Amino acid sequence: FNSCLPQFKVMMSTLDSEINGFAYPVSSIIVSGNTADDLLYLPILEQTKKSLGSAAPFLIVGDKKLGSAKNRAQIVEGGNYYLSPLSAIQVSASTLKTLIAENKERIKNVLIDGEKKGEGFEYKAEMSISQEDEGLNKLTTWTERRIVFQSVGHAKSEVAALEKKIIDTKEELANVLVRKQGKQTLETEEEIEAEVSRILTASKVECYVSVELIKTVEVKKIRGYKGGKSRTEKKEKFELSIKLNDQKIEEDKSYCGWCVYATNAPLKEMKIKDVVSMYRGQYQIESRFNDLKNKVTKLMPVFLQKENRVRGLINFMMIGLKAICGMEITVAKRLKKESKTLTGIYAGNPKRGTDKPTAKMMLSRFTGVSISVFMEKGTVKFIGLTPLDAVQLKILRLLGFEEDIYSGLVEKMNLKLRA
Repeated sequence: FNSCLPQFKVMMSTLDSEINGFAYPVSSIIVSGNTADDLLYLPILEQTKKSLGSAAPFLIVGDKKLGSAKNRAQIVEGGNYYLSPLSAIQVSASTLKTLIAENKERIKNVLIDGEKKGEGFEYKAEMSISQEDEGLNKLTTWTERRIVFQSVGHAKSEVAALEKKIIDTKEELANVLVRKQGKQTLETEEEIEAEVSRILTASKVECYVSVELIKTVEVKKIRGYKGGKSRTEKKEKFELSIKLNDQKIEEDKSYCGWCVYATNAPLKEMKIKDVVSMYRGQYQIESRFNDLKNKVTKLMPVFLQKENRVRGLINFMMIGLKAICGMEITVAKRLKKESKTLTGIYAGNPKRGTDKPTAKMMLSRFTGVSISVFMEKGTVKFIGLTPLDAVQLKILRLLGFEEDIYSGLVEKMNLKLRA
């Protein structure tokens, strides 16, 4: 299966670059996919480079798995460029906060097509990696550019996720002492504290939420029955006092959406806006790969045993997927040129539109379209076509077809039917 990945990834990177209008700063692109082990990247990348037959440097764009120290060193050794976000292990949260605090004056807005996508700055890191090569220790050194960037959209989504997590946790804590049918009642101080600790640990918001268990003892004197001795009854009552560390919450919100990208590409070929655009295009290739495996063609699992048959199946599926991508790119380009959206393709919401409709959305609008042939004594008397509505006709136009490609089918038909 992996032997067919390189050609697929190169094909998809080319298609998706067209739809998004990327001007790639290097001659060729390889976009990496998710693998079970980051060591699998290197042979696949090498095979892809050979299949393209180009001696020019490549830019390899990938996720955090690609950004391991060994992978980056091997890419540098091969004379190529890489672009990858760094994991929290490579740049910890505390280090990231320190970097942002120390470089506040250097932070600049990042504009793409005149629209602010975020802000950031960059710094250089001297890299030195020692690796074994044929039994010998080999030292690879290079200068790495690190782009510290805060995405506007990513920051909003992370802030919203943090707020929701805190609200949900606070609500769950408030219900700890609420009695409900079918719910275990917590009677002792130890049980309540254990449940509170479990909730805070599971939600990972201990630094934002503090809980104090307040215990009161209610003493009630009960008179004796029919001259019996009176007694004193004590009953413990518990209450949770939940407080939020607003200062910590607001401080951490300001750090939402920040990440660190690493690249060895020179500044003249990869400015900050290029880095952001390139990495944002990476997920679209991953999405196409997911279409191949699970969604559109549903290739996985593969039950064929012979390698040539597996290769044939994958190549056949790739041809179909390429046609689907071609449809989407053609329509998206026309909608962008006309500054319009395609409406009437969302079930239950006809007014909702999109400027990048998927092939599945468009093709599903043709469900129910059929041809009916009426015959009498073995002779065709009438051929009926389901009339197309305005949305279907618009899709045909966006694909570059004239209306008569459908309406003229009857005249073009040369039916030879058996009685």
